[in-house]
Amino acid sequence: MADQFQLSSGSSTMKERAQEKYAQAQDAIENKVAGSNQNNIIKQVTMAWMVINLFVFILFVVGCVVASAENVQRVFGFAAMWTTLVLIVINVIGTIIMRKYRTPVSMGMFLGFTSVMANQAFMMAVVFAAKSQENGKMSETYDADVAFSVFCFILAFLYTCFSILLCFFRRYLIKADAMLPTDIDVPGAEDAEPEDNTVGQEDVGQGKSLSGAPSEVPPAAGV
Repeated sequence: MADQFQLSSGSSTMKERAQEKYAQAQDAIENKVAGSNQNNIIKQVTMAWMVINLFVFILFVVGCVVASAENVQRVFGFAAMWTTLVLIVINVIGTIIMRKYRTPVSMGMFLGFTSVMANQAFMMAVVFAAKSQENGKMSETYDADVAFSVFCFILAFLYTCFSILLCFFRRYLIKADAMLPTDIDVPGAEDAEPEDNTVGQEDVGQGKSLSGAPSEVPPAAGV
């Protein structure tokens, strides 16, 4: 019992320390990047997303060069083009979310997309780096493979940083749900007076119903 108590107390202490470290890191990033101004935070995150879009466009051009090489294997050409197309689709969806649909659900999906794309870009960087080393510098696709690997690694780093920004600044980026009952203005709701449907004890004792009319009391048994 004593060992279990020590383990539970130790785990709770570690959890409290982790939460404290997380709060300190979040405060430090907020103070360094944008302070407490929500408009500045949104501006910084939007600029980071535009930089990612720029590198995705560059990667698309490099991917086209890799796929159009004469001696390239079809597998690597397909992998390069498919990766760039998926990145473009994700970036289009992310841009729409950032502009119009910053709801809790959509921002959570956006964070998942960026995390997955960071892993995908890092994996493709390793694959094409290994391909360039295997074929050697004398290969016709060496420069394109190296360029594709480098830009994939840069995008993996950018997607990871952007995912961290979304995680730390999510409470500033998420818009309030316009369909919440507290956010809907009902005309005349403030001026309306509550209807009193209560009936006094005197009225009940006199045999009146809820509508105010005299109620019919059944005769007692034996009368």
